[in-house]
Amino acid sequence: MALHILWAVLMILLAWWTLPSAARSEVYHRTDRPGITVFSPPALNIAAGDIADLFPRLGEELADRFGWAYTGETIVWLLDDEAQFQRMIGRPFFAAFVMPETGVMVIDNTKTRIHPLTLETILKHELCHLLLHQHISAHHLPKWLDEGVAQWASDGISELLAPGSGDALRRAVLSGKLPSMAEINHYFMLDQPAVQLAYEASRSIVDYVVRRYGVAGLLRVLSELKGGRSPETSIPAALGVTLGEIEAGWQGSLEKTDIWWRVTTVYLYDLLFFAAAVITLVAFVRGIVRKRRYSDEVGAGTSDDADENGFR
Repeated sequence: MALHILWAVLMILLAWWTLPSAARSEVYHRTDRPGITVFSPPALNIAAGDIADLFPRLGEELADRFGWAYTGETIVWLLDDEAQFQRMIGRPFFAAFVMPETGVMVIDNTKTRIHPLTLETILKHELCHLLLHQHISAHHLPKWLDEGVAQWASDGISELLAPGSGDALRRAVLSGKLPSMAEINHYFMLDQPAVQLAYEASRSIVDYVVRRYGVAGLLRVLSELKGGRSPETSIPAALGVTLGEIEAGWQGSLEKTDIWWRVTTVYLYDLLFFAAAVITLVAFVRGIVRKRRYSDEVGAGTSDDADENGFR
């Protein structure tokens, strides 16, 4: 526990020395609960308390889902300085990150307060990373599986709070540039569009495994990895297919699912003109019908008047 706190303090100090002198005088408040310590500026005491109170329940939910419990101590730094957070992580488009080897979690409150409903799911996402890495060696846990499972377990939320969720993967499918699993692992280290594609593709792969082999199939894969096997041997042992077959099946499922997007994109203008022509034709026919009904009604009225006058 002391080592974890020391490591977290060293990280904060590294960013702290880069701050203006006025900001360095800020004191961090400490909130303790069993299994978790939250450091935050005094202004964020309520949010820190919420995080500390949520932590046990989220841990139980993940333990129920995976059958494994996270038993380590967790240190959470809740920051209210976006520039400080960016200096720590090096990239501006994340809302949180975690260091599994030390149990340290850092959350950027300037982003989560804009999206208040995401705080709980982001906390659950990061806790899932801690759980996975506690039970599976990082050497045997590819990035696409790590992030895909964490999103799957936290209702699809990732650390990346970016607009246009889902668009990156769809564009990749439509352009025929769907990345391989190896490329996805590399994309996590690139710019925001590549990172967004990596997150979406990772979640999509895990969703495919769950649809095809069930939750039990995914848990068998994780159990094999926990036992020290590599992904190349864990997947055949758990699912009876190779990693390459999973990749091909996933890519094929996306191409089938999104083929209507291809058709719509290619024939978009033709479809729009056709729809406009149909609307115009329907309006024209309704106009003619309305005019004929009006003429018939007027004609019938004139005939009745004539008959009545003649009778008189």
